[in-house]
Amino acid sequence: MKMLYSILTIILVAFSCSSSPDNPLATDPTIGQVFNKAETEDLTKLLAFFEEHICAKQSADSINIASCYPHYFDSLKKAAEEGNVIIGIPFDRQRALYEQISQTTFQEIWEFGKRVKSHTTDTLRYLTYRQDGKFVAFLKRAGSDNDAIKNYYETLRQAGDIAPSMRAALLINYPFYNLQDISVRLMLAIHYLTLNDQILRHEKYE
Repeated sequence: MKMLYSILTIILVAFSCSSSPDNPLATDPTIGQVFNKAETEDLTKLLAFFEEHICAKQSADSINIASCYPHYFDSLKKAAEEGNVIIGIPFDRQRALYEQISQTTFQEIWEFGKRVKSHTTDTLRYLTYRQDGKFVAFLKRAGSDNDAIKNYYETLRQAGDIAPSMRAALLINYPFYNLQDISVRLMLAIHYLTLNDQILRHEKYE
């Protein structure tokens, strides 16, 4: 399994950084208008990590990034129909990933707030989008010519966090997303990394 992850990581990082017609982060004009080079490299790591995990069950010698998403969404829908939210990303690996990106990039995407744990008085740390950060600014800019991102951005601004309606909309509308668009894939990656953190982090707020 470790060998498979290593192969997938090499393939996916190369895919994300290449100058292919798939509109990679490094050459995407919208990304370039919002993020600097170092931040873009960090975003590439985040996207590659996410895609590594959603593609992990596919054969490494026949990887097609776009085809991983329908399989992944099908598993999310099945879990949701059973009343579960299972993102399927090991949280220890995700926390290790945070150490591989700069604090500046992290803070342009996220910030920590607090929430009260259900049925207790415990106050826990809670990861959420930084509303005045570059990632939310990217969503606004990218949404100017992409309805999926526009709808996500507008709901986020109204709710202030990942609302249940946003989670449902992604599961319902994903067949209509252009997964060759790197901006859409980045939106999905950050969404599910954020949601995974919100579900699996259990640290007291101090």
